[in-house]
Amino acid sequence: GRLRNICCGYHHTLLTTVEGELWVTGANKSGQLGLGDTQDRCVPEHIKLPTGSQILKVAAASSISAVLTNDSQVILWGMIVPGMEPSVPHVMNWPSLVKEEFVNIAVGGAFGISHLGLINKAGDVFMMGDNRYGQCAKNPDKFPVLTEPELRLQGLHVIQIACGWMHTVAVTKQFGRLPLQQSPMGYFSQLSDKVLYHIVSYLSGSSLVSLSQVNST
Repeated sequence: GRLRNICCGYHHTLLTTVEGELWVTGANKSGQLGLGDTQDRCVPEHIKLPTGSQILKVAAASSISAVLTNDSQVILWGMIVPGMEPSVPHVMNWPSLVKEEFVNIAVGGAFGISHLGLINKAGDVFMMGDNRYGQCAKNPDKFPVLTEPELRLQGLHVIQIACGWMHTVAVTKQFGRLPLQQSPMGYFSQLSDKVLYHIVSYLSGSSLVSLSQVNST
């Protein structure tokens, strides 16, 4: 079919077609291709999702892949979070549905560990995955990993979200600004359950068209 969109993870790629199909290729050590195994692919293969809904958005990072459908369903596969023991990662070789409904998704991470951001219709943000640097907006000393989607950034109506390697960026509706979770490189000066932000004030009053991230050091 004709290609509609291409999404690149760390070492794998998701391709969607105009006909609504999803194809995957590349590294698959963590099950991030969703083909039921952990064998790499050098030729794109078609993947069947557990729903007949239309694909609205695809996202990929180090070891995780995600799809958002037109009926607000989120489908995930790959290594979402490391297991309680480093040698036992939580791997989903087959695509699995997230129970709640969402309108936007973002994934980030590198070196086999990922984190995930989800926005629901009310503008609430749910975070999941690697939090060693506070990228899930929670105290990393107490909660280095969030094993289930957890409500974060309470009181903020978030309209866009992007996840980088070890950080998360969100755009709120009410302030018209970009609250940036503190950088992993030493800015988390107060390790508490309070969320710390750096407000990008020069965006105040601007119309933000899109939000993106770079998975890099």
